Amino acid sequence: MSQVITTAVFRSTPGSYVRRVMMSWLGRWWWTLALPVAVCLALSAANPVWMFVALMIICLLVPGLLAMIYYAYAFSPQAVSSLADKTVSVSPGRLIVNFIETGKEQNYTQADISAVEDTGRQLIVRFRDSKYHHLAIPLNTVPDNMQTVFIAEVMSLVPQQLA
Repeated sequence: MSQVITTAVFRSTPGSYVRRVMMSWLGRWWWTLALPVAVCLALSAANPVWMFVALMIICLLVPGLLAMIYYAYAFSPQAVSSLADKTVSVSPGRLIVNFIETGKEQNYTQADISAVEDTGRQLIVRFRDSKYHHLAIPLNTVPDNMQTVFIAEVMSLVPQQLA
């Protein structure tokens, strides 16, 4: 294929962006929240006061930590660019994100992309520069007769893993 396929204008919602970032963060660091609670619950076998400490961690400390994580990623440049109106064009070996409001263009190649996930409704493109930098492309913004080709082209940008 030598043609460029371009999506319609779209933007991610703040909720969907933060949900993906939080799930990614929790997938990697869940144990940092669970370990103190588990220790306190184990100590509660000897002294019931530790049960209350575990509840205080769950009810007071964990929500505060999650809020800090939220604000750390919600105001990142990646979040701002994810929420802007944009179109995505794909051509062999390149993914181009065109930002409507600023007129700027961001080019990505196979070296910039770490993974692509097809959820059935969206393509989630994950980038190498940060574990939490991603682009969610709604498939309903791709022309119907070009969806299969678009998905194949985006998937071809993922570096192949050697078995």
